[in-house]
Amino acid sequence: MTRSALLAIPALLLTLTACQKSKSEYTFDPSSPANPSESGDPMTFVFCDSGGNLSVYTGSMSDFHSNSLQSAASPLNGQACQNSTNDSYTLYSMSQATQAGVIPGSSSPAPSRAAAAPASGRISLVNTFPAAMPVPFGPPLFASGTTPPSPTCDPTGAIYAVEHFSAAVLHLGTCPLHLITTIPVASHPLQARLTPDASTLIVTSYDSAINFIDTASDQVVYTLNTSPNIRPSGLAISPDGKLAYVTSYFNVSPSLLIINIASRSITNSVPLGNFPKSLLLTPDGAQLWIEFWEANQLAVYDTLTLTQIGTVTADGLAYSGMTFNSTATKAYITTTANTVDVIDTATLRNLAQIPVVHAPAGITLSPTGSFLLVTSQTSSSLSVIDAQSDVLVGTLPVNAPGAEIALAP
Repeated sequence: MTRSALLAIPALLLTLTACQKSKSEYTFDPSSPANPSESGDPMTFVFCDSGGNLSVYTGSMSDFHSNSLQSAASPLNGQACQNSTNDSYTLYSMSQATQAGVIPGSSSPAPSRAAAAPASGRISLVNTFPAAMPVPFGPPLFASGTTPPSPTCDPTGAIYAVEHFSAAVLHLGTCPLHLITTIPVASHPLQARLTPDASTLIVTSYDSAINFIDTASDQVVYTLNTSPNIRPSGLAISPDGKLAYVTSYFNVSPSLLIINIASRSITNSVPLGNFPKSLLLTPDGAQLWIEFWEANQLAVYDTLTLTQIGTVTADGLAYSGMTFNSTATKAYITTTANTVDVIDTATLRNLAQIPVVHAPAGITLSPTGSFLLVTSQTSSSLSVIDAQSDVLVGTLPVNAPGAEIALAP
């Protein structure tokens, strides 16, 4: 129950334009207006419900958003359909970059990525890897009056990337970008995260499974199968590497699962609102920030008591990207209003909205903590935000639009 629907029904419907709804996936009927407005224009909606059956409704976009659509007589009602599980705009379907010192089996901590900028004032972004972009290096950003640095790359850099429809995880080398190995996992994998010591890669699979991969061998060592109503999606790992937090992305028993990584078992479950999507832990592991599909509000949970302690309201729908600054005093959230919202983590107030390129998605902090990098789902560019002044300072051209972004050493 996620992104664009590909319905397993007669060929006529396979040509329909795919859209989204938080209660179930839908598509516009081809007889409806090509560019429907938010006014009272009559439209026909075709839904694929959670039971795998088509239902046809009529009404306006206003009716749609107010849940006031009316059932319509149609030969399509009751026909079988299948919801796509592709979640192409979700946080962390790529792992954090692995690097020398924390590659397979090592227990040593990762080197600090918050080093000061070189004395020359140059800030290199050459190790920036947009997830959906074919080139490994973006143009460097450097101080005025200085010579641009020559691109370099670290041959030990590597990332793990999810192949959703192939039921696989790719282990990729980043210098140059190349495939190291393909790891089969449970069907429809969504998100991947490394434990702090990089010894284990945990991968959620929408088809009721959570995979544990040993990075020393690149083999799945355990698959935690859940009940059919559990649809693992969002994933976060505690800073001490003991717990994993997983959202069940569904409107049937939507929940937050707490998993003991050592025993590979579910130890607790917390009910959530419909379609909890991605989640992010504060750097100290004290809070979980949870995004929901087609919602402008995020839920903030205390990880000790597992209770909701606050709500964050974004400028637009917020379900694509989120990160914290280096001191965790501010959160940055990408929204459908083409902004990055700046949130005070102490008060949960929305401090500012930073205009960025159209359809922002992934967001990450640069290794120095000085800049934020934001991908666009529609534009071949990265937005660059000064993380001190919270001002857009420019854009960087890249080869293609992107949904996510990962940093390699």
